[in-house]
Amino acid sequence: MYNFIDTTGQSQAASLPSEAMSYNGVYLENEIPGYRTLSVSGRESIELEIRENEPSNRDGNDYLGRRYRPRTITVTYQLIASSDTAFRNAYNKLLGLLSHEQVEILFADEPDKYFIGTKTRLSDPPEGTNSVVGKIEIYCANPFKYSVQEYTATAENGEFALNYDGTYKCYPTIKATAASDLGYVSFVDADGHVLQVGDPEELDVGNIPKMETLIWDIFSTEDKLGSWTNNNATLESDISSYRQQGSVKKTTHGMEVSSFSTQRDVRFGPSKTKAVPADSAGHVGAANCYFHFYLDMYAASAKMAQEVIAELTGTVNGTKTVIASIHVTKSGTGSFDGNIYFYVMGKQKKKITWNAAANNKWFGQEGYGECVIRKDGDKFTFSVYNEATFETRVAGTEDYEVTEVSFFFNKKKDIPAVTLCAVDSVIFNSYSVADWKDVPNKFKTGDVIACNCASGTIAVNDVAQYGLGALGNDWETFCLTPGVNSIKCLYSDWAATAPTFTLTYRKVYL
Repeated sequence: MYNFIDTTGQSQAASLPSEAMSYNGVYLENEIPGYRTLSVSGRESIELEIRENEPSNRDGNDYLGRRYRPRTITVTYQLIASSDTAFRNAYNKLLGLLSHEQVEILFADEPDKYFIGTKTRLSDPPEGTNSVVGKIEIYCANPFKYSVQEYTATAENGEFALNYDGTYKCYPTIKATAASDLGYVSFVDADGHVLQVGDPEELDVGNIPKMETLIWDIFSTEDKLGSWTNNNATLESDISSYRQQGSVKKTTHGMEVSSFSTQRDVRFGPSKTKAVPADSAGHVGAANCYFHFYLDMYAASAKMAQEVIAELTGTVNGTKTVIASIHVTKSGTGSFDGNIYFYVMGKQKKKITWNAAANNKWFGQEGYGECVIRKDGDKFTFSVYNEATFETRVAGTEDYEVTEVSFFFNKKKDIPAVTLCAVDSVIFNSYSVADWKDVPNKFKTGDVIACNCASGTIAVNDVAQYGLGALGNDWETFCLTPGVNSIKCLYSDWAATAPTFTLTYRKVYL
């Protein structure tokens, strides 16, 4: 143990001057023979800089604030050596010990506190002597001093309550050790400053929608027509005059017209409708769904004409309504050009053209073209042959549920139908099936979540994490101030066991 003496007193072999400096954990007196601290300046007061605004039209200035400037600590020392060689060795040793940057610096008369600094200047010794008095200048960009001891507090009943007796604010590190799964932790001080990590809305278990295939009918390979009803499809208002009649048959191409029946002045032909089955939870209807079918359609003559309409129907305000549909039409005007229409709630949203000649790229006889209607709440996505992708939103439709799918094949009087118009595969997937599942949570049992208020960073199990903190976190103002401090600890209310909260800090002094 050292015996501290005044700098004007006589040193014994194992004694240190009262202001002896430890630089990077080493007292220079203990490492350099003949070295002795004489005096130290710059430790006591810190220079303040006032920030103000100088108005042009009145007396005085507007006070904006203050800041503490960096400090320079000057150590005056004596170095006495018995020979030139001994002096040179001692001086080289001094240079080496002072070569480290941003190190802890403490003094023998205050061994429980340290500064952080870097040697910036060592005065040149006078020539021709082995006994010198010189100065060491140490620049402290951070002007404060810190307690050597690190203090730890543990929250009781979800709250830290501690009396901080430093003379300047300090930024602690707050840790939460999860004792069970967690979605978030949060800290709130007495002034309402908040640090939040994770998502307060995250659930432990929840009603998570999953996908189920409710219709899977491949007409070209199996006869599923018996599960579809005849000629009772709900039609959109602009085609309500079309007559549903005739019949449909199964062929190697799929579902196609067997007979259009008696010719009419309006368009006419058979329809097929299938109710969407109940899902595994027993619910009928899907507000979020993916409906797709494969169509094979072409005309050997430009004078042929026909239309096939695919519809998704549901009950809206007590009335059976076509929610979305695709119309694929080939006119009989002497051109192979046709139109494809996308409808939502009875209104046309998009029209594209296609060529109905044999081997056309859309629905040619060499293969089937896929047609898609996807409903995600109030967003509808249409595509044909993976090219004509179109999206639209219709407000108010997010809760409308599809309960039926229909196909309506129709033609005009005295105009021959196209050579082939067949629907092969019909698939309906629901994304609205209720499924109670355990939700993977952000934090697991044993995870240590650390908020470093000094650096404004978050780590989980000592690994830095980005994106876990809330955008509005009060990093700059979340600190301990002299006096009594209170910090509340919050966490997911569904957690099986409360986390353990600890707070570590070093006292800061002016």
